[in-house]
Amino acid sequence: MTSPLSFAVLGPVRAWRDQSEIDLGTRQQRLILALLLARVGGAVSVAELVDLLWESDPPPSAVNVVHRHVGMLRRRFEPGLPTRAAGSVLSRDGAEYRLRVDGESLDLMRFRRLVAQAAGSSGEPAVEFYREALALWRDRYAAGLQAGGRAHPEFVAVDCERFAAVRAATDAALRAGCVHVVLPAIRLAAEYEPLDEALQARLLLALAADGRRAEALAAYADIEHRLADELASSRVATCARPGRLLDDDAPADGSGSRRGVRRPEPALSQSARAEPPAQLPADHPHFTGR
Repeated sequence: MTSPLSFAVLGPVRAWRDQSEIDLGTRQQRLILALLLARVGGAVSVAELVDLLWESDPPPSAVNVVHRHVGMLRRRFEPGLPTRAAGSVLSRDGAEYRLRVDGESLDLMRFRRLVAQAAGSSGEPAVEFYREALALWRDRYAAGLQAGGRAHPEFVAVDCERFAAVRAATDAALRAGCVHVVLPAIRLAAEYEPLDEALQARLLLALAADGRRAEALAAYADIEHRLADELASSRVATCARPGRLLDDDAPADGSGSRRGVRRPEPALSQSARAEPPAQLPADHPHFTGR
């Protein structure tokens, strides 16, 4: 009987058999495992794995190398498996591979379950589900495996699920008046995505709602300066501008949050609000074309 396996991908890729961590081998083998886990039981073609490992100009032996890496992973999951035997964990169907994973044995699946529970709840229970979900993240998806700063689109998509959950968690915590519960997760996400204006705006709202007004103002100045440097833009979400973000005279309401704290709104620059739409001038009455 095969010992139970568990996997972690919300950070560096890791795997365990019972309580013992498995050596996953080379960077290429861990990349293959990361993509298989991103699909969560879905098929991954050999062609996709070739693109993943080489990006461009794969060697003539690329397909054979992929099969060899997968075979080594299979035997790590099922020690003693004969070289050409079909494994029960990592299986092949023609030109596709599939990793069979139990839902609770993968941190990504637990994260998605908790986020779904949070979305179906309200008040402090929803915030607690979000807190548990975000606590599973240790770094970016499959951290440390990408070369040259290029992340695989499916890895980026999973990271985006995290940042969407952070935004939803902030909104839920602001409504419930318990933003301190998720503030550490908001801070960390904002560090990872310094140019995500919606995320940065929620950080400012969270700091203000938690009574950290001086810190919120300092963060606002830093964010505005960063956006001006990186994007040639001085736009910060309207809700997070100092005049609307902080109201020193506003007492806390019954939920514990300040009346001066607004709900997040779409970011829009002053210039974008002031400029009329571009359009051609009206026809001149005394001009006739040839």
